[in-house]
Amino acid sequence: MLAGTLAFLIVVPALPRSLGGELATRTGGMLRKFSLSQYWSMYAPNAAQRTRYIRVTSHYEDGHSEDLEECIEEEGGWGTQWAWTKNRRAIWRYRLSREKATRDRAWYLRGVCVREARRNGGVAPKRVEMHSVRRTIRSPSAVRAGKATYGKKQFKKVGSMACSTDLVLRMLAGDGVRP
Repeated sequence: MLAGTLAFLIVVPALPRSLGGELATRTGGMLRKFSLSQYWSMYAPNAAQRTRYIRVTSHYEDGHSEDLEECIEEEGGWGTQWAWTKNRRAIWRYRLSREKATRDRAWYLRGVCVREARRNGGVAPKRVEMHSVRRTIRSPSAVRAGKATYGKKQFKKVGSMACSTDLVLRMLAGDGVRP
């Protein structure tokens, strides 16, 4: 019964006027009152054309650098992404990957300074840098023609934080980590 009702509500409003007539018009009008009608324009013409991840690197006084845990998605996460498989951290990192500067990114990088100092026995990096790594998503017709799904990686530096700023030093002291 429920399946039949749902099929009716989906199929009838989509019928051409010559087939559905007044019933299709009335059903479609009823669904619009309840905002239950969806159009392909929500999906098809505005499909994603690029995707991006972040790459965070720490730089130390002795000159060596390390790629941090945030790089895991940039290194291997270029497959299909389903919203329900992403955790809170993945969503947060996606927000940080935008090229427009945000206060969130600065606070995140300050937190990375503290996290890395904890992991390294109290030795904080000299600075941490964040890059947005972007790849274009090719059209279905291009992929069918044999091209790879994604274009080349494009790196853009979107943030940098010195771990020796007064605010970061206070955060380190408050965390119990000696700078």
